[in-house]
Amino acid sequence: MLVGLKMGAAALAPVLLAFLLYLFDTKTKFGKLKNMHKQLIVGVVFGALACLATQFGIPYDNYMMNVRSAAPLTAGLVFGGPSGIIAGVIGGLYRWFSVYWGVPMYTRIACSLATVLAGVFAAICRKFMFNGKKTSWFYGVFLAIATEVVHMLLVFLTHMDDIMTAFAVVKKTAVPMIAANAVSLFMSLLFVSLVSKRRMRKEMPVGMTETAQKQDKGTRTITQTFSLHLLVSVFVAFVATIGFTYFLQDNVGNLEATDLLTININDVKSDISGTVNSEIEKKLKNVANNVEKNTTDFGEGAWDSENDLSRTKFLYGNLGNMTEIYYIDTNGDVIACSDEQYVRNFNLHDSEQSKAFLFLLDEPYNRLTFVQDYMPMGYDSTEYRKFAAIQLKNGGILQIAADKSSFQVLIRETMDSAATNRHIGQSGFIFIVNPDDKDKPIISAPEGTVSTDDVLTFTKTVSELENGKMLTYETADGTSYYYMKDVVEGYLVVACIPVSEADFSRDISVYIGAFMQLVVFFILFLVVFFLIKNIIIDNIHKINSSLAKITNGDLSTRVDVHENEEFASLSDDINTTVSRLKEYISEAEKRIDQELAYAKSIQHSALPSVFPPYPDRTEFDIYATMNTAKEVGGDFYDFYLLNNDRLAFLIADVSGKGIPAAMFMMTAKTMLKSYTETGIGVADVFTLANQKLCESNEAGMFVTAWMGILDLKSGVLKFANAGHNPPLIKHKDGSFEYLKSKPGLVLAGMDGIKYRENEMTLVPGDELFLYTDGVTEATDANTVLFGEENLKNTLDTCQNRTAKGRCDTVIDAVNAFVGEAPQFDDITMLSLRYQCSDEKGDEKNVKELTIEAKIENIEAVTEFVDNELELLDCSPRAMMQINVAIDELFGNIANYAYHPGHGPATVRVEVVEEPLSVVITFIDAGQPFDPLAKDDPDITASAEDREIGGLGIFMVKKTMDEVGYEYKDGKNILTIKKKLN
Repeated sequence: MLVGLKMGAAALAPVLLAFLLYLFDTKTKFGKLKNMHKQLIVGVVFGALACLATQFGIPYDNYMMNVRSAAPLTAGLVFGGPSGIIAGVIGGLYRWFSVYWGVPMYTRIACSLATVLAGVFAAICRKFMFNGKKTSWFYGVFLAIATEVVHMLLVFLTHMDDIMTAFAVVKKTAVPMIAANAVSLFMSLLFVSLVSKRRMRKEMPVGMTETAQKQDKGTRTITQTFSLHLLVSVFVAFVATIGFTYFLQDNVGNLEATDLLTININDVKSDISGTVNSEIEKKLKNVANNVEKNTTDFGEGAWDSENDLSRTKFLYGNLGNMTEIYYIDTNGDVIACSDEQYVRNFNLHDSEQSKAFLFLLDEPYNRLTFVQDYMPMGYDSTEYRKFAAIQLKNGGILQIAADKSSFQVLIRETMDSAATNRHIGQSGFIFIVNPDDKDKPIISAPEGTVSTDDVLTFTKTVSELENGKMLTYETADGTSYYYMKDVVEGYLVVACIPVSEADFSRDISVYIGAFMQLVVFFILFLVVFFLIKNIIIDNIHKINSSLAKITNGDLSTRVDVHENEEFASLSDDINTTVSRLKEYISEAEKRIDQELAYAKSIQHSALPSVFPPYPDRTEFDIYATMNTAKEVGGDFYDFYLLNNDRLAFLIADVSGKGIPAAMFMMTAKTMLKSYTETGIGVADVFTLANQKLCESNEAGMFVTAWMGILDLKSGVLKFANAGHNPPLIKHKDGSFEYLKSKPGLVLAGMDGIKYRENEMTLVPGDELFLYTDGVTEATDANTVLFGEENLKNTLDTCQNRTAKGRCDTVIDAVNAFVGEAPQFDDITMLSLRYQCSDEKGDEKNVKELTIEAKIENIEAVTEFVDNELELLDCSPRAMMQINVAIDELFGNIANYAYHPGHGPATVRVEVVEEPLSVVITFIDAGQPFDPLAKDDPDITASAEDREIGGLGIFMVKKTMDEVGYEYKDGKNILTIKKKLN
């Protein structure tokens, strides 16, 4: 238990060190060091850990264990191959020299080499198997097991002359050290992997984190799937092979142990029986010789008395240890013997024991002898005898016998000689037990090896055991023995051999076989893995890389993988397919280009493209252009005269690009023009067009549009906006500003929408610039937008006064801004300049100012009119009267025309030559109101009796030469005229 805890603590050391170094690498400045420096530091640190594992080894049954290989393996697999090699070299060198300060010498070479190889294995696997990345715990455990197996094989290899001791070391230490190193690698790789994934998910955006989680749960790569199945197959093959080897070796070992014990028992039996029988035969022949020399006849009763027996013994030779003598005639009858009870009372045919001697009577005389085993007598089974017989010349046989006591004296010396110093294998032994004297067994084992008590226990155990059958017995000191028994001459002979010795060949075969198969399977796995990776996986990656380029549009890419026939065929097929695809695409592109050219021609022919469109009309100057991002686009513009005095113009942008947008654009353009030409207002045109476009709009497309209808005589512009960019309007001072109005929803966006009509009055010289978002959203190479501010600045600084010049200036500015960046959206513009009928004839006679009708703007209007009057050398008196009129008339518009809000008012100054006069016109789109309709106030009445109001208009009437009012096209138009001389 304590050893297990120590090994567990030693296995945790590389885990904690790897965890801390990984945190340092990701959380501190350590991670910013050059890789070479980090590898050196990590290698030295883990090398020091390997040295500590050597120095503080864990004792176990006179052997020393450690978890040294885990240090270089962890360094190499987690942090990099160089660090693993450095750690392995440091740990190996320390183990080599550690014998000088007390570390055991026996496994010096094996441990030193194994430590270096651990770092080398980790570096090789990380580079070639795992592509320089951290591996999973699964492969780390496998590599740790393989490394320690090589360690154990090196122990055998370096001690071939002492294989039993080497096996004892391996048998005790292999499993704990392999398990400890494998667990250490498992925990190190698992913890580092968990920390690494957690850090990556924290650093990734939310969407990327979800993707990574899906990938974690997704399918494996071919390499992962193949290696997993290969490892499982190798493991199953390994278990099956080792199981079969163990079963086979176990049976072979049992047979060998059985044969060894049987041979030794038979040898003992042969030695004892041969020696005893030989001795008895000598005595038998000696007695027979004496009988044949001195006696020719044996009569009845010749051996009846004890004295006769004594004489007979003396006469016929000394029997020594033999106690009985018998003469048996040719019929098998006992006719003379040392025991009178058998004379004429026993025949050899009377018992199975005695029948064994009958063949001597049947065979011709040849001095044949026969010695029988020590066994119960045929006449009395309670008595044991050792019989021997010999043929006599005069017929019959002479038989001698030894009883129990005489036989034991005879056999004891023989047994001592047969059993002394007899060993079975290295430490097996023989013991012989006399059933009548069990306390004095004959034991061949060295003194102190096996006790008498163990022998007695053996004797009790084997008493009922079948002869020649092998069983197992464990002695008091815990040693297990295989044993087998047999009986010779009545004595129990038992052969024993330690189980460990008998099973040594089996165990060492299984261990070495298992280790070698692990190494072979590991090498086989690496070879197959490398072959699959280099021949299949790498080629698949090459093909996939080429296919990725092809699928991204680079059809010039060729797949060039010709290492073997299958991939060469696949590469050629892909290249042929791509070549055919390029041909088809080329043909399709030509056909599409032709069709798109026709479509572009049709689309552009549907738009006004001849400029000036109305050469005889001088009231306005208009120009429009459309540059599509593709061959056809969704932008469009249009303009047309509704009658002699009204001009409709619009610009629009359809959602989407290409053919669908172009088709929707044609539908929308045709529909808008059709509704506009009916004479309805622009808001109603949008309302009806929206209703119609919403019908059967399954594609979900929509169109933004800005449309205006301009009265060329009055300058009144009525317009509506369906979600489009606001146009820019140019003031008299030459600056542009965005014409802000509340836009409606896009056309085809929602059924049932009603649009709002807006109105303003243009004065000669005003300009409108309409555009689509392709202008303001044009982007340069850095994805910076051209923007509304750039557009306004471009128009402000444009010196060209024609509509075409404005458009050309803007498109040049956009192109300069965008540079080489591609055009992503259609760019469409329309420029309109309102000139009125006589502007080109005598532009200096008419000046106009449009301004918001507010009291605070009276000063600006007065200044505008005064500037014109000063050019005409107007007298101060006339100028003062005009200023009073402006104050009254513009103040009325500001206070009442748009009450409670505000709206635009236009002040137009016109010079009349004969007589020199100035005509000032006030125009607003407010509530209809004729200030001249009210009667003049009675100035003769007192202030208390006069009605309030009307005095200002009365003064205007009195000071001006002419005052007129009309309400036309929804506008209040009040005109005053003042002669200047």
